[in-house]
Amino acid sequence: MDRGFTEIVAAWSSELTFDALPDDVVELGRQCLLDWFGVTLAGSREPTARIAREVAQADAGSDGGATIVGTAARLAPSADRKGVV
Repeated sequence: MDRGFTEIVAAWSSELTFDALPDDVVELGRQCLLDWFGVTLAGSREPTARIAREVAQADAGSDGGATIVGTAARLAPSADRKGVV
């Protein structure tokens, strides 16, 4: 049986080392991470983000280990909320 795309990518990425990455790829990764953090921090102030945060906190409480970027709030990790907050 042939390996599927996901299995091939998973095997390749699990053997990849940081040193094997070209410098331009590392720089682009840094830029992407900084961009993500900036827009996430800015977006954390939006009304929709506040509503989602309040719903998640009401559901799970605020005694968890997952940090919500841009706030002091912490939630328990949950697959039900994955990607919502």
